[in-house]
Amino acid sequence: PVFVPVTAFTLAWTHSIEQVRWEEDYAVLPGDAPGQPPMLQARQARIKGSAANMEPPDDAVLQTAGMPTRQTNNRCPNCC
Repeated sequence: PVFVPVTAFTLAWTHSIEQVRWEEDYAVLPGDAPGQPPMLQARQARIKGSAANMEPPDDAVLQTAGMPTRQTNNRCPNCC
C-alpha cells in the first residue's frame, strides 16, 4: 500500500445491479488536540439517480451534475 497525504478526497462507485453512480466527499481534519489522530468528516454526497435503498434525503437539491445531499459536519473519530 502507498499512503497519499491529502486533506480531502472523493469516494465514487457505481452500484453493481442498479448501475447508479454515487459520490461522497470527505475532509481529513487534524485531531482535536495535539497528538490525537486525524478525523474524517463527511462533507457532501451526489447520486445520479435513486434505487436499491440509495434514496436522497428530503432536502436534496436536483442539479445537472447529480443530486447532492445536504452538507454535514459529522466527524468520524479514529476513521483515519
